[in-house]
Amino acid sequence: MQPGRRFFLTGGRLFGGPWAQFVQRLDRMVKGRVEDQSVGDGQPPQARLSPARPEDVHHARALCAECRVRMALVGTAVAVDGSVLWVDPAPLRGLDALADQPIRMAPGTPAGELRERRLAEVDPADDDTPLAIWLANLPPAAVDRLLAAQGGLESADVLLFDGKSDTLGRFGAKTERAPLGLALRDVVSELFRLGQRPSMKSWREHPVWPARYRLDALWRDEPNLAHLLAGSAGTLAWLESTTWSLVQTPAALPRPQARPPQDAAEFDFAAWVEDEVKQAFDPETVLVALPRRGAPA
Repeated sequence: MQPGRRFFLTGGRLFGGPWAQFVQRLDRMVKGRVEDQSVGDGQPPQARLSPARPEDVHHARALCAECRVRMALVGTAVAVDGSVLWVDPAPLRGLDALADQPIRMAPGTPAGELRERRLAEVDPADDDTPLAIWLANLPPAAVDRLLAAQGGLESADVLLFDGKSDTLGRFGAKTERAPLGLALRDVVSELFRLGQRPSMKSWREHPVWPARYRLDALWRDEPNLAHLLAGSAGTLAWLESTTWSLVQTPAALPRPQARPPQDAAEFDFAAWVEDEVKQAFDPETVLVALPRRGAPA
């Protein structure tokens, strides 16, 4: 039944408990499709949103924040410990390609477009995967190559936990860009302070990077904040669009290179970094968190 039809028949009344009312309210707010996927049996309630327009995600974020429902990106492995709204980026497709200009892509655009246009390394098996899901699920070695490439991911437009939209991109003394919004300015300041803490000093020259969030991307000559989204499972911000440029001859792999923690020291450091970066981006945990990893034996 269409939301408008349901609203007419019920006179705008809400029925059921808090979760049922959350689903009903969301259904009325968006133009896309809302499905209640709760299975009962004591399991946390879940729903899925297939947005028809970017504004649907904005409405969903606001309602999730109000009702303490976590948002999650479809197709990612995240920590589900309460009610969750899974958001599918697939319907939000589109790209804007101009000659000699970066190509802008919506989050649901198939990742194969990146491979076909030589904008990033994409396995043909991932060609049909929505770009946002592909980027969020990149394994460590693939993120290393993304960070090292000359060209590739230039910037990412994101929806932050507080409902503000901003752009993550290159950040340095030689970079020309629009001023950061207040919310993102606070995030970036906290990330750079984190990178300068004494406990981080030895890791700046360490040969490996064990954390899933690539804070080490900020230590390069011209850091690109968009790289923090690669491999993040969609837990830092909602990806609204990305811009890409032609990949030139790949550069040498960055130092440090990423891999999972191998001992207790690496495990403790990685867990600390992941908690701190998550807190900087999403202090109210509007988005779900990364799943906890088991300590090395």
